Amino acid sequence: MRKVLSCVVMLICVLSLTSCSVKDIKKIGQPKEVSFPGLRADDLTAEEVQAGEILYKENFESFIRSYVENLSNLEYSDLKKNIKSAEKNAEKDKSYKPFVDAMKSYEGSSKELGTLKKASGKIVYTEDRKNLYLATLKVKYAKRDCKVKVQLSVDEDKETEIKSITFEPEYSFKETINKAGMNTLLGMGTVFAVLILIAFIISLFKIINKIETMAKEKEANKIKTENAKEIEKIDSAPAVVETQTDDNELIAVIAAAIAASEGSADPGSFVVRSIRKIR
Repeated sequence: MRKVLSCVVMLICVLSLTSCSVKDIKKIGQPKEVSFPGLRADDLTAEEVQAGEILYKENFESFIRSYVENLSNLEYSDLKKNIKSAEKNAEKDKSYKPFVDAMKSYEGSSKELGTLKKASGKIVYTEDRKNLYLATLKVKYAKRDCKVKVQLSVDEDKETEIKSITFEPEYSFKETINKAGMNTLLGMGTVFAVLILIAFIISLFKIINKIETMAKEKEANKIKTENAKEIEKIDSAPAVVETQTDDNELIAVIAAAIAASEGSADPGSFVVRSIRKIR
């Protein structure tokens, strides 16, 4: 019964996924589109604020499009020079940093994009985080489309400031799947290579332990051999002296016994006397 229920639940999940189109999946998690984060001065009328916002928005969008066009039309050598120059300026003035990042981002994607075709698309504004907004411009290049994302910050006075500019090439679903597959294979290959290396290192521990054990045994045998030789030397020296002493005493006793039996004794020699029991 449990297996049947599991199969039914899996079938429902599969059918629910197939009912979602690719567009529906892409919409999940997308930020909500907002109006341009422009001026909000309290001392201006609604009409003046709206007019100011429209003018500021037009100027901003015109600047972004012109900047993308000029950057895309640069030769590679000129782009490198501009990056170095902007980096020097960014050391003195932080307002240059977003443009340094923009040039580096374009440099990294330029080979995949090709030549510029059109940069007059609509700019869409979305809220990224609190007081941060994204202005996204879709640009057409020869090889593929690209999204230019400009991050804007809004301070308490409702003044906007460019925080970053990035170029994000758009890939087809097939390219995305292929890239994901390649990344997965590379990741798995790296993991297996590391595991094999670790297993090889662990296997070497046994050999190292055997070598250390053999070295210790060899050293112990050497010490035992040296100790045995020393013991033999020590044992052999006293044995000779003791034998000689015993022989001399035996000779003296025999000589004394002979002298006693003959009735003559040397004053400096041993004298053997009979032991009598006193009652």
